[in-house]
Amino acid sequence: MKNLLLYFLLLLLIACHPKQDEPTEQERQLQEQLIGEWVPAGFVRYEAEVSYSTIPPPRVSIERGYTFLPNGEVDLKQGYYRRADVGEDEYNNRRYYFLGSKTKYKIAGDSLLIFMPYDSTWVHFSIARLTKDTLSFKGEQGISNYKRSTYHLEKAPTFDAIVLSTSGCFGTCPISSTLITADGQVVFFGEEFTTSEGFYISTIPEAIYKELQDNYRKASIDTISTKFSAGGTDQEEISVTFLKDGKIFKTVSDYGNAGPVELVWANIPLRYLYQSINLKKLQEEELPVYVKHHFLSFAKGGKTLDLTQSEGFLLWNYLRMGKRCQEKFNPRFQVSFRENYLWVPRGRKRYATKEHIKSIETDGQFYTFYLEGQESYTINIGFNFFDLNFSKADFTKKDKYGLPTQ
Repeated sequence: MKNLLLYFLLLLLIACHPKQDEPTEQERQLQEQLIGEWVPAGFVRYEAEVSYSTIPPPRVSIERGYTFLPNGEVDLKQGYYRRADVGEDEYNNRRYYFLGSKTKYKIAGDSLLIFMPYDSTWVHFSIARLTKDTLSFKGEQGISNYKRSTYHLEKAPTFDAIVLSTSGCFGTCPISSTLITADGQVVFFGEEFTTSEGFYISTIPEAIYKELQDNYRKASIDTISTKFSAGGTDQEEISVTFLKDGKIFKTVSDYGNAGPVELVWANIPLRYLYQSINLKKLQEEELPVYVKHHFLSFAKGGKTLDLTQSEGFLLWNYLRMGKRCQEKFNPRFQVSFRENYLWVPRGRKRYATKEHIKSIETDGQFYTFYLEGQESYTINIGFNFFDLNFSKADFTKKDKYGLPTQ
């Protein structure tokens, strides 16, 4: 009898206890209005400035954007990070770990709460205005405005592969290159300030490739400019090469995150992809001579065709997969390259090779490497990289300082 009484008391307590997480009708309506994609639409600063930051990214400033989903998940385009300083030389051993861009959100009254993965806290965003097309947050510094965006991807091109390279900066910006293909192949090179250094391969599911590709399709890759540049100096340049039907469809270079926000956002998950997948390190015998990817050029008769860093990495990967051969060919170009001393001072630890290249000759398909103290050899990449992707009109005459002339 006593146990039966306790059972009924327990049922009574459960029935009378209010549901703590049950949203109100107003909160449901706010969440429904939030669902969708939001891009920045300006910031109105208060007269009195107060230092305020809720999301510590790497040093570079990136505008925020949001995608709110019905399941209580939000995609913050800027992403979340954790910084680790390893060793005695704190600055030169600084590394960033990408924690992803998706997290949880909920509505409390007339405010938005977002869960921060880097410190496991909920951060409060006061909603100043929310309409069909406008979202505004009231912060300590001012009002952050956003507008709803709708992307129509039906006619946007798809790609066979995407190659992204980051140049580094006057600081600790990661220097790396990543190549992904539509069938899930990944090639990664971590050069400096990355959490994995060296050459690696991996695979990703088709769904991840599609998500990364769609990020770029939202940036209207087929119509935007090929080059963006911010004012100032010492910033990183990110180059992205898109392949379609087996050849370069377009290369877009962005210095200082000056491009459209969708382009800037699309670069983030791809540049940090290597941190979330299983990497297999390539052994020395699996690599061709290490050609620097930053300043790779085809040269002929006082003119050069300078490849972007991503195009250079693409060519290096073709050389990696090529076959050594004894076939003779008529050289058309010299291939020149140099160290990335623009950002990395001489003497700092570099990814090195035992072989020193004196020169490289090519007709676009066959590449002969002339080495100091060793026999030369030729690699056949199986097709003509130059003729497929470039023409003589792409060459530029340089002055004695290496600058293009009219």
